[in-house]
Amino acid sequence: MQVFFRGFKSKTISSQLKDGFTLNDFLLAAQQAMDFATLEETRGVRYAVVNKVLDIKHESVFATQKHLITKDCVIVVMVRLLGGSSLSETLDTIAKQELFIEMEKVPTSVKTSQKLFKTPVYIATLQALEDEKQLLQNIDCQRCVDCQAMMVNESMTSQQVCPLCDREFCFFCSRVWNPLKMQNVYNSCGNECVYETMLTFSLTPFCSRPDMMIPTHRTCPQCFNLGAYDGKCKYHTCQVCKFTFCFLCLKTKGKCEDQSAYDNRCVQTPVMQDYTMFPRLLNPGLQS
Repeated sequence: MQVFFRGFKSKTISSQLKDGFTLNDFLLAAQQAMDFATLEETRGVRYAVVNKVLDIKHESVFATQKHLITKDCVIVVMVRLLGGSSLSETLDTIAKQELFIEMEKVPTSVKTSQKLFKTPVYIATLQALEDEKQLLQNIDCQRCVDCQAMMVNESMTSQQVCPLCDREFCFFCSRVWNPLKMQNVYNSCGNECVYETMLTFSLTPFCSRPDMMIPTHRTCPQCFNLGAYDGKCKYHTCQVCKFTFCFLCLKTKGKCEDQSAYDNRCVQTPVMQDYTMFPRLLNPGLQS
């Protein structure tokens, strides 16, 4: 069956896997598609399918994941960062570059995207756009802004160097590394870093009760979008996922209302959020 490997420079490469393929078959296909010199080099990266990392070290585990690899699926190849965000750029530029060529090939009467874009590689590019957007929702995933390589941070420390283009940067906010202002610590560089900003807040007086303080902003517990206090009540509706929660206790509006009114304290101090709330591509068991 045909599959696509999404390379380091946002290049989509077609490959073939036979029915009943093994881990070794997969690695050989990856080696050929990515033009790796050795099998060791092939094993030295991460492979992700539908926001899941494939285990290429244990054949028995890989066998349980094979169902994720389906006809025309996109397998994202990711650099492993062992040292030691706003979301980075996605594939929009690449898609636009290929779109002009594709538009010259198709009749004007077709309607569906599958019929409109005849080239399988271009269809896979569009799928890769969605897959990589999902990957970049994870705190341990990032894209190098210089060479566009997809990366996974296996140490969760901030100071990282892209092994492809040698760019030194903070993994979490993607800014060029500044040793005078940044610290190499877990989850943040300590210099108004993205995820740190999402967890910290100031307190402001509640609109109708100056003696009651409320956070100036909060991260949605459901989709992790940052939202600001609107100056009305303690309940906030996320503009992205429409989830309504309390800015103080972080419970749903319904659960919080069972404990207190909209203008009363439900907790003495605002419940703190921490880095464990953010989704991760790798769990500790996969970081060896």
